[in-house]
Amino acid sequence: MHLRYVIVGVHSMDGRPYELYISLDDLAPLWSGTSGWENEAPLRAALVSLELVFLLIADTARDARAAAPRDERMSRLWSGAVAQIRLLGDVLASTPPPTTLPPGAPSRATNLHVLADLAHHTTKLGVPTRLVRQWADTYDATCADVPFLLGLEPAIDALRAAHGLPERRPRTDVPTLPYDAWAAPLAVAALFQRRTFNAEDRLFASTHQGVECWMFLTLRALAAAESAANLRDWLAGARSIQQAACIVSSLAEAILILETMVLSDYHPLRVRLRDASGAQSRQFASALAAARRLFQRLDADRAERGTSLLTIYRRPEIHRDEHAFFEALTTLENRLSLFLFNHYKLAVRVLGTESLGSLGVEVQTLVDHFVKPLYPDLDRARYRHSVITSFAHGNHAGRIISDLERAPADPPPAPPPAALDTSRMRAAVAAYFDAMRDMDLDRWVRLFATNGAIESPEGSRPFRGHHGLRVFFRNFMKVFERGVVVTERAVRIDAREGRAEVDWQLDVRHQGIPISYTGTERFSFSPAGEIVRVTVLDDPRDIARQMLSGAERVACPLEE
Repeated sequence: MHLRYVIVGVHSMDGRPYELYISLDDLAPLWSGTSGWENEAPLRAALVSLELVFLLIADTARDARAAAPRDERMSRLWSGAVAQIRLLGDVLASTPPPTTLPPGAPSRATNLHVLADLAHHTTKLGVPTRLVRQWADTYDATCADVPFLLGLEPAIDALRAAHGLPERRPRTDVPTLPYDAWAAPLAVAALFQRRTFNAEDRLFASTHQGVECWMFLTLRALAAAESAANLRDWLAGARSIQQAACIVSSLAEAILILETMVLSDYHPLRVRLRDASGAQSRQFASALAAARRLFQRLDADRAERGTSLLTIYRRPEIHRDEHAFFEALTTLENRLSLFLFNHYKLAVRVLGTESLGSLGVEVQTLVDHFVKPLYPDLDRARYRHSVITSFAHGNHAGRIISDLERAPADPPPAPPPAALDTSRMRAAVAAYFDAMRDMDLDRWVRLFATNGAIESPEGSRPFRGHHGLRVFFRNFMKVFERGVVVTERAVRIDAREGRAEVDWQLDVRHQGIPISYTGTERFSFSPAGEIVRVTVLDDPRDIARQMLSGAERVACPLEE
């Protein structure tokens, strides 16, 4: 599908077909600043995107197609306009206001005037008042503390009046930006009107144009983060990364407006756009590259200082700024993945999972591209941190839930009516540890009664039933590598009570780290010789200490 973004191969992709379609050569110059104020260029890009939304709202109000979901599209467009105003507030608050402004005046050409005109038509062509009120109120609240007017205020007043909304108190003590020069509403309208194939042509192109406008702001935020990182100002870098993540999050929601396309109209457009794909967006590729560079910058710095990623995650109070930087990067990674995922779902909605997209890649295979971590080393550190923490607190696993359960979950089993066969019990115990050595999940679970349980360690909430037992053993298989060595030091059988105890030593490896620990396993058997319950007596904190020591290459205290 032509709206698909993919990570793999995007850097070498020729961006011209996509850029030609969205008229990027004419759109991008509208973002150029001339006043010397560092926020002028991003403000221009944001206002251009807002003008595109005004045009799409007007286009939707006039859409007479029976199949068009006009109300749904209208609602989503206004929600997108609200989100853009909020993001715009973040842009305006990110740097000090200019000391001087070029001479300005309220806009005479903004496409918001068209929406006021539509309000005077019949209800069929009108714009819902509740949506206008929400957007106008958001605008007033967002811009209340900005030391200048954008220039949209008279047009907003006209829109309010057309919908019978209360007048707002005008601000006369601050200057006005040269809105028509900076937002270029006439030029934006001319770009919009180039899309003449059908109504979906205008929605499709303008949505991607808006994405490119805000991707421009994303790249500026990431550039600011890189500048801060070069100065080792990780906290300032984290704030800029979070700003970029907020923009990408909004874009991930905004592109879902394409769910309202009428596919019978979109497909003819899709065929005519065969070689143009959103995967060719060079700005999105640049955002991915910048995100990777940001991680590499801090990763190199922490390596020089001999600090591990795991230590930063475990001791955030000591490595506060670095931890904030990595957390911001993780948020950005998640938002970029969400952006890609939403494009994937749009592609599936239009093409189906069995189709090839315009770049010759099966749509279904694209899942791998956005589930792979953008920062593999950071992902591994998070996993190791979670495993160590699970063992360090293992004695209390599930304790909150256990305390909330009204009745004892596992009443003591009744003694068997007759003594069990000692050799049979011994064989079951041997088979239990053999299955552990072989990591044979099915063989291990089959040794238990259907209501069997394992409590590991003693005092934690048991895993019950064959489903719970499978969860437990899968975790064991996930944490420890193959080649588990189990040494049974002593086996004690009480056939009359149907119980057994085994003292053991386990020698295992976790991601290459050797771990050796000891414990005791207590078994209870049913009259049929099935395992009813296993209670593990060991200290999982010992495992956590060895993992941490091996990961850090030095002995480190274990926080519990």
